[in-house]
Amino acid sequence: MRYTLVNSFTLQTYPDTLLPDLTLLPARDSRSGLRQAERHLRKRADRVYVAKVSTYVALPEALNDIAASRAGTWGVMGAQGKAAPS
Repeated sequence: MRYTLVNSFTLQTYPDTLLPDLTLLPARDSRSGLRQAERHLRKRADRVYVAKVSTYVALPEALNDIAASRAGTWGVMGAQGKAAPS
């Protein structure tokens, strides 16, 4: 069984040079969330191949790009913000 986990995040920019660079935080949190989702999936499925895609591209565009490069059946789930712990 093959799964592709995709997370699209918003990249904030701040014009004030005195503020620390906050652009790395959403990418780091996105990758962390994908790793958590992968662990959750692997607990429930045997012999699974999981690809993870973390991107700042808008989700519809990201899914279209992935669909063009990988054939398969799609099941799309989504949530706004962080999911509740399970």
